[in-house]
Amino acid sequence: MSQAAQVPVWVTITASFGVGGFVGNLISTWLTSRAQRKNWLRDNKKQEWRELIAVLSQSVHRILQNTEDFRFEGIVTISGEQEKEQAKHLLEADLEARRVIEDRIFISSRVQSENVLERWRLIAAEKDIGRILEYWNHLHTALVDFAHKDLGIKS
Repeated sequence: MSQAAQVPVWVTITASFGVGGFVGNLISTWLTSRAQRKNWLRDNKKQEWRELIAVLSQSVHRILQNTEDFRFEGIVTISGEQEKEQAKHLLEADLEARRVIEDRIFISSRVQSENVLERWRLIAAEKDIGRILEYWNHLHTALVDFAHKDLGIKS
């Protein structure tokens, strides 16, 4: 008789379940881990998009609050102290916006490829409120679209 015929059937069956169960557990663990990583990455991207849009929105509103609108008021006189205070607020808003644009980790390649920093610089350098609003509306719409595409959200 051959060696295989001498091994009891119950040993063969038990061994096959043990190896099959082990391989099954490995595959199940791998698939679960992969799904968890995908969800973790998506959650982090979502958080970064949310932070980016929120900080840029706050910054543009601070810029608008501290930019004189000469279209409706004619000549406006402000003191040197008021001018320094406005300049300080404008600089703080610009720096905060640049910081949040530059410190993205999970969405950095998309932010760079879409020239978000350059688009922000146009807003921060502009002195005309109408143009600031126009630039911001375009950038905001683009950011929401980028986020939707990046997160796989149908809009």
